[in-house]
Amino acid sequence: MVITSPFIFEVKLNTTGICVIQLDTVDHDGYRVILRSSWQSDIGRVAHYHVTVFATQHTPDITSAAEFRRFWICWSKGGSVGVGRSGDDEPFMSWTDPQPVTDITLAGYKTMYVLGVFRFNCTQDGFPGVCVDPPTQANTTGPVCNCPYLLGENCTYPCSPGYYVISGDVIVRTCTADGSWTDMGIFCQDIDECSTINGNCSQTCTNTVGSYNCSCSEGFVLDEDKHSCSST
Repeated sequence: MVITSPFIFEVKLNTTGICVIQLDTVDHDGYRVILRSSWQSDIGRVAHYHVTVFATQHTPDITSAAEFRRFWICWSKGGSVGVGRSGDDEPFMSWTDPQPVTDITLAGYKTMYVLGVFRFNCTQDGFPGVCVDPPTQANTTGPVCNCPYLLGENCTYPCSPGYYVISGDVIVRTCTADGSWTDMGIFCQDIDECSTINGNCSQTCTNTVGSYNCSCSEGFVLDEDKHSCSST
């Protein structure tokens, strides 16, 4: 079963203890979050059981032995990872993963040094996000935006190399009150490089999906610059 963002939990834990949450794929790639009152909290990237820490934040008294405190962890297709407190609009700790993990299927939790108590439920009370993870769009490098997705927040979709949008350089989708994303009905289209000065090819230019290539007539060979032709 896929675990969707956000992951929300409550923990009651003495300030001398450490709270550990790990969100993994079946291949043990994912994210580890540590909440530590006595020093600093962190976000770590898990890759085949090995953890590398990429974000830290000084968090005195973030946990309490007297009461449950509620937290959320969000992650996105665009790579943003955030950890926040219940009721906060913005994460107190965040990082952008250049190789995002989205197919989370396993959630692990524990405390260290002292016993703690966890609570989990299916509601999103205290989570500020309005929209779910934005959809991907063909021939783009998006979505580019950070979770949680607030009302009115924009996600951009820059076109992949070799593609363009007629109305501009970037497609934008906006988070709406019903939790959906606006769809402008525009797409990134292939650029026909051959339509402009023959793609700088000295002889034949052939347009391909997202790119193009040059070729030479019989009796010629393509030079190392991949554009010029020399006689054989």
